[in-house]
Amino acid sequence: MELDQQVVEIIRRASGYSIIVPLLVYLYKARGAPKQNHIIAGLLMLSAVCDIIGDYLFRNKLPTATLSNTYYFFLFVFLCWFYYEILFRNEAKGVFYTGVAIYLISFLVITLFVQGIDQNQSYSWFILDLVILLFVFTYGKYLFKADLFDSNNASTLYFTIGIGIYFSMTLWIFAINQYLLDKDNLEASRVVWAFHNINNITKNLLFAKGLSLTGKKIIDLLK
Repeated sequence: MELDQQVVEIIRRASGYSIIVPLLVYLYKARGAPKQNHIIAGLLMLSAVCDIIGDYLFRNKLPTATLSNTYYFFLFVFLCWFYYEILFRNEAKGVFYTGVAIYLISFLVITLFVQGIDQNQSYSWFILDLVILLFVFTYGKYLFKADLFDSNNASTLYFTIGIGIYFSMTLWIFAINQYLLDKDNLEASRVVWAFHNINNITKNLLFAKGLSLTGKKIIDLLK
């Protein structure tokens, strides 16, 4: 499957600019927002900064692997914080600590012995993806408990839908990324990462929708 380079570039730029939408919604709705909304906003700001730096490196033909690895590590930190606040503070703490331990140990071993910090750590990204999906599914399991269902804000539901879709779609990308790099298949890599950017746009729009629902409860969506 061939994909025109110009189309790929348009998708890449649209992915970068799409983050503006949820950030503007957050600024409008920030007053009185719960902590989890601020965490998601922090994650969006991290992504925006990394996108700006990444674009600079890309245009100057400089390596971006270290930046990508740093971004994914702090992405994990923010999402752990997010799910701890909305679920694991009171429920399923064993799942949380097990997931965190698996990722941190894997990240350390992979960085030291398999893929250095200056390489695209696709193995670490894949494990991160699995752990976050575990958190998403655990949240879904507990969502309809009466106390959680009544008290949780509607924003959280859309955040988790966005996170779930994003990591479900990128799971296979992270799984085959190293293979594409090893085979130096530029065309296939171009298609895969264009798909990733479309997925990123979808996530950002769902985050924007979630942020727009600040102050509403999940149960209000059913009325």
